[in-house]
Amino acid sequence: MALQDIEAFLAREVHEAQFDSSGSFSLDEARSLDKLARHQSERPGLWLVKLVQAATALGAEEISVQQLLGQTRVRFQPGRPLPWEDWQQARASQDPGLRHLQIALQAASTLPRCRFSLKLGPKSEWQVERGAVRFPADAQGPEMVEIKRHWNLTLSLAEHIRGAGLQLDESLLLQELARYAPLGVRLDHRLLNDPVINKPPGLRLGVYVPPFLARPRPAIPYTSVERIVLSSAGRSGCLGLMDHSLRIPAFLERNQQRERTEGKHLFLQQWVGEGWLNGEDWRTSLRHKLRLPYGLFDSRIERNDGLFEIWSDYNRNLGALAVRGYLSLDINRGREGRLYLVRDGLLMKPKVLPEELSEVLILWSAGHLNTDLSQLQVIEDDVYAAELTKIFAELDAAARSLLEVLRHYGVNSASQVQAGERARRVLRYLDSR
Repeated sequence: MALQDIEAFLAREVHEAQFDSSGSFSLDEARSLDKLARHQSERPGLWLVKLVQAATALGAEEISVQQLLGQTRVRFQPGRPLPWEDWQQARASQDPGLRHLQIALQAASTLPRCRFSLKLGPKSEWQVERGAVRFPADAQGPEMVEIKRHWNLTLSLAEHIRGAGLQLDESLLLQELARYAPLGVRLDHRLLNDPVINKPPGLRLGVYVPPFLARPRPAIPYTSVERIVLSSAGRSGCLGLMDHSLRIPAFLERNQQRERTEGKHLFLQQWVGEGWLNGEDWRTSLRHKLRLPYGLFDSRIERNDGLFEIWSDYNRNLGALAVRGYLSLDINRGREGRLYLVRDGLLMKPKVLPEELSEVLILWSAGHLNTDLSQLQVIEDDVYAAELTKIFAELDAAARSLLEVLRHYGVNSASQVQAGERARRVLRYLDSR
């Protein structure tokens, strides 16, 4: 059960549910909800981050979370029509967005000492009771999805304090896991997708940030090559990323068309995946074709001391872009290689790469991967293995391009020698798989 996909689990359970003519969506409490409650208790914000996935898969441009006294309110406007018949017929939906929404309500129903309501549009609102939502036969499709959590205000002061702590834990989980979501994620009107401005004053990348400096210019870890993979699959199948390079690359490659630029240090930047990258106005095309509905975005590097490094773009004014993935051979200097997978806008638990791929950093969107009941851990099955093969193919191409640059233009520094050795080490591992 521990590694069972929750979606397959719900799909099986829902067939055994009891429905009535009013459209009640309810699962057997003794079986499904209690099982889900055990996993919910480990990560109490599951219902909230599932709503982020629902908003992402449904094409919303923004999701708003407001934490009020006695209430948490989540709102988003779907970018496409919902398969309303799945609600009317009280069945587990095959639509990814609606499936995330159903799971969110199921997870929410396991939380103690609170109640939930679902609002679809300006007038229609229904109570969620132990996973059940009752819809009238003439209910209409939603213009706006709004989920409210109502706390029991008769609780003691101690219970209020615990409730406030739960809200804090949920908001931290939301900020952590929605970091690469391809839509604006706002908590009490703050953009969580821009942690640089929201992070408390302190050390960022070893650079002291004065308390009154709202937007520092953080140091960018040196990298010899970064590969940015684009996709035409739609925003929901991508992750949010910035062209974050403060330095001008020495070499720029677009779909294997390489050119030398004004950069002073070895730095190969690659953009791959779309034909229009070959045009002279490719940066303008990026802004129009892949621009996300919020302005600034950051990337995060997890250090082996348990801390996080935040870095962001302030140079090229591209804003946040929807991309399939980002790869670097050596931006994780001196650290183990990491693979960060994003599923419908939600960051999964990172995968540690083999020792031969130390210092490698990969961010990759793969919405079709299977997860366990926690919804935060990708299952390493055949689907994962096939996706890993695609990712490693991009890593192979990045390493070979770097070696070609070094062979063509020569090696004139110790760092370039190390970059070449690192690329060859990566290729030896990939060739041996």
